[in-house]
Amino acid sequence: MTIEILKTVLKKITIGIASIFVYLPVIGGILAPMALIIGIDFYISWKLIGYSYTDWTWAYYLINPLLIPIIISIEMLIFCFGLGLFLTGLITIVKKKIEGDTLIQTGIYKYIRHPQNLGIIFMFLPFVLYIPGFRDIGIRMGEIASWMFFTFIICLYSYYEEWRLVRKYKEIYLEYYKKTGFFIPKFLRNKNESLININFSKKILIVAVIFLAFFITFFITVQLFINELMIYK
Repeated sequence: MTIEILKTVLKKITIGIASIFVYLPVIGGILAPMALIIGIDFYISWKLIGYSYTDWTWAYYLINPLLIPIIISIEMLIFCFGLGLFLTGLITIVKKKIEGDTLIQTGIYKYIRHPQNLGIIFMFLPFVLYIPGFRDIGIRMGEIASWMFFTFIICLYSYYEEWRLVRKYKEIYLEYYKKTGFFIPKFLRNKNESLININFSKKILIVAVIFLAFFITFFITVQLFINELMIYK
């Protein structure tokens, strides 16, 4: 009886390992370009903004020590939520690609078009707030500004992906586009046929204006309260 159980366990382990090797090329093909884009985006965002030699980017909001456990708990929840979105999207893509599908419209992709990119945005957010053990004295304004710019670049990359998919799949993708949301699920489908043609230039302009509005508002707010923040380089 024990030998039979052992054989079953070993068989499952062998199948599991074999499956990993089957999925590895697909996973690599998905993650490699994504890692490159994220790496470049991360470097530009933090190098140009987060670590610029200006006082406001090095202004810290000092955290009450009593609130640190609560903040860390919230950060862990945000990170886990982002990781869940990312892995759910990745697993869905890998399974469908193995099955031969190229345009994914099932699983979480039935509701939103960029779950992995949204997951990445959420995963990076806790790292700009408070990280214990990294000589972090509080929440640095430059980190928040960097994350805002990072999010903006991820949005642009998402639009690039959509532009590429529209060129490849045409009406099939446009129909899928009408039924799903960008980052937030679209509960009410707009049946207006005029929405079939996607004006990416207009969408990018809107995102750029929103980013600038948030960034300028954040900058002005920091300047107004700069005397209450601690400058530390």
